[in-house]
Amino acid sequence: MDRVRESAMQGLEASRETLVNRISKELGLVCFSSVPDSLLMWAHYCDSHQGFVVGFNTKNPFFMSLKRFQEVDYSKDRPQINHGDDDLAEIDKQMFKVCFTKSLEWAYEREWRTSFLLSSLI
Repeated sequence: MDRVRESAMQGLEASRETLVNRISKELGLVCFSSVPDSLLMWAHYCDSHQGFVVGFNTKNPFFMSLKRFQEVDYSKDRPQINHGDDDLAEIDKQMFKVCFTKSLEWAYEREWRTSFLLSSLI
């Protein structure tokens, strides 16, 4: 019985890795922050305070036209994708939740994200 369970777990892990690899190759995320003056943000993302800020007017029609442009959800619980679900709309919602959720520890970033298919850039 242990061998069957181990085989099933290996199959699930391989399925998860395949899904993660596929998402990484096909989906792009662009991230923004509402906090231009956070010292932590400058330390993490701006080459130790040597970078620069680019401001965007999110009321611009470009941002308004994006299908998915929203604030990141910060949570203590990491969302999961149900590998047994055959409903594509439900899987899409689950993938969206995974891509737009971060740990509570990152809430100071006040991040916004949008997603797009990388194939749409070609």
